[in-house]
Amino acid sequence: QRLMSGQACLGYLWLKGVDGEAAKDVPEWTCSLCLLRNGKIIHFEIDPTTQPKGKIPLSRAQAEVSTGAVPGALYSAADCFRCVTPNRTFHIFAETHENRNKWVNLLTSHIENLQSSPAKSEGKDNFELKAQISTAERVEFLTKSGGIKNLSWRKRLFVLNKEYLVYYELPQGLRAKGNYGCFSCKSVSDVVKGLPDGVNPDTLIHVDSDCGSLLL
Repeated sequence: QRLMSGQACLGYLWLKGVDGEAAKDVPEWTCSLCLLRNGKIIHFEIDPTTQPKGKIPLSRAQAEVSTGAVPGALYSAADCFRCVTPNRTFHIFAETHENRNKWVNLLTSHIENLQSSPAKSEGKDNFELKAQISTAERVEFLTKSGGIKNLSWRKRLFVLNKEYLVYYELPQGLRAKGNYGCFSCKSVSDVVKGLPDGVNPDTLIHVDSDCGSLLL
């Protein structure tokens, strides 16, 4: 449903090409960061054990629409929001007014829930990228300002999860490893051999794309 709808979904999936160009692109089962949106599968090679570049604590934070000038004046404040904490203000570019408003509303609601019902500590959190994404409320590529001293803007992968808005540095020169326009998808009824450890065969789907068929 997510794949064929306009609602974007970003997370780690196992995938393998079955035929056509897809079989050449992904000949073996590969765990990749996949973006599903508008009937497309776009996948990237980003190490799932990547540790965060930084974490924005939300328990005492406030999310708001940016006004006035933003650091570096590279992006319009109309498309930016900021996350204000007691120690620092983070400026983030969301590309459109609509997406900016979605993030501000989501963060405001998340922070209010966090303040009314503080999260209970369950031991040391695992901040590896794949672990964070698996339980995230939202995951998205956004552009963040370096702050007052560093006016550069950098694309980061943001993950909203529990007490933090966590962001990850992306590999230099990151490009999509595959971009497939999907025509249809269905659950897999046949037995598939050679599945990676931990993959439930009942969760597999077969996708027909413009570059051949894939298993996810």
